[in-house]
Amino acid sequence: MKKTMVVVEDHALIRDLWVKIYEGKGDVEVAGATGDFEEAMELVKQHQPDLVSLDINLGEYSGADAVPLIRQQSPNTRIMAVSMHAQPNYLKQMLALGAMGYVTKSSPHAELYKAIDEICAGRLYVCEEMRQYVG
Repeated sequence: MKKTMVVVEDHALIRDLWVKIYEGKGDVEVAGATGDFEEAMELVKQHQPDLVSLDINLGEYSGADAVPLIRQQSPNTRIMAVSMHAQPNYLKQMLALGAMGYVTKSSPHAELYKAIDEICAGRLYVCEEMRQYVG
């Protein structure tokens, strides 16, 4: 059974690449992709995806702003924070808000795919680069 996903990334080129990478996994269907905060919340509400791939930097908003709203609009949707930031404060903030995973943009495809499987199975996943910061 395919996992449904919404991709939230403010850079169009990177967003398109994420969609190709995620759909390349074979068991993922991207239900929507956007860089706009309000549109992202609407896509989540409409599709109730299994997973949201959420960039932390979203222009005037942040992924931290989005996590509580996603959890409210779609309680069964899991959230994977995807960021260029490898600082522990970002990781800890996103997990404290309810994200089930954190991967950096330097993570390889195989690790992204593992993160998707782990998070969708209800397990916390933190990429290798950031794992040392999880207690």
